[in-house]
Amino acid sequence: MFRKNFHTHNEICGHATGTLEDYVKKAISLGFTDLGMTEHAPFPGDAFSNRMAFEELSGYLDECFRLKEVYKDDISIRVGLEAEYLWQYDGYYDWLLNSKGVEYLILGQHYYMDESGYITWLFNCLENGEQAVGYANSVVRAMKTGYFSYVAHPDLYYMSDIDGSEGCAKADEILIDAAVSRGYILELNANGIRRGIRSFSTGDRYPYTDRLFWDKLKGTDIRVIVGSDAHDPEWLYDDSVKGCLQLAKDNKLNLVEDYID
Repeated sequence: MFRKNFHTHNEICGHATGTLEDYVKKAISLGFTDLGMTEHAPFPGDAFSNRMAFEELSGYLDECFRLKEVYKDDISIRVGLEAEYLWQYDGYYDWLLNSKGVEYLILGQHYYMDESGYITWLFNCLENGEQAVGYANSVVRAMKTGYFSYVAHPDLYYMSDIDGSEGCAKADEILIDAAVSRGYILELNANGIRRGIRSFSTGDRYPYTDRLFWDKLKGTDIRVIVGSDAHDPEWLYDDSVKGCLQLAKDNKLNLVEDYID
């Protein structure tokens, strides 16, 4: 059964459809017990695209808390955000969690910052495996902060055609070792399957959420959570979510329903 989803977007980000309430109503109709709202977090100054403006943040949170109260007898709603970890914004994450009432953050490194402060975009933009290692190290740095409940689409670097490189294999090792040593949850993200099979220099595969990475978790105790990453209410429990559940079953992964123990 898939009765909880903690990775959900809505129309405010500009690349999704449906209001927050549309997702709540759909989740209730599916028999969900829990639904997490995790719109892409804006940053002060609006430095990054594909997300709400910073000035819209309070309105988003107010609506989440309104729905949480209105539908409390039908479903448990958790108010969250999906955010990149950029180390110069440490005070911002503290503010979200301790002053704005955000209940949880999930780490979605669409961008990553290296030690020099240089920012790299992940989507189809990595040119070599060394950049994948830089991404993996940024995820580990985020894990150490305690701000994030789990890592969304940890294998996002596979969108670039670098999977045959030594650096890409090293990135896998870094992420898996860190998840083991820190007891961190990794997310099987349904959007990797929704994007469909693509052709890469090493063969055809999903751009992420592919066995190329997830087969390496066989035999580990790493906790794995399935995230719909819904950008449409109809995606809350679609064939791509079911594909993630099947992948977890085939690999005998340590699947958990909730990021809270």
